[in-house]
Amino acid sequence: VSSLEMLGVIPIVGGVEDVKTMPILWSLGVDLIQGFFLQHPSREMSYDFTGAAL
Repeated sequence: VSSLEMLGVIPIVGGVEDVKTMPILWSLGVDLIQGFFLQHPSREMSYDFTGAAL
């Protein structure tokens, strides 16, 4: 992860499906994840981006 960040790459780890994976990823320096653990796929875009720093 740190090697990628030195190159200006921000890694996103996909496929995170349970809470047991989170401490492992954090210990590796991963900040961004996606997967069923956070939210299952939806046909609707329900996230409120108001006030989000993009």
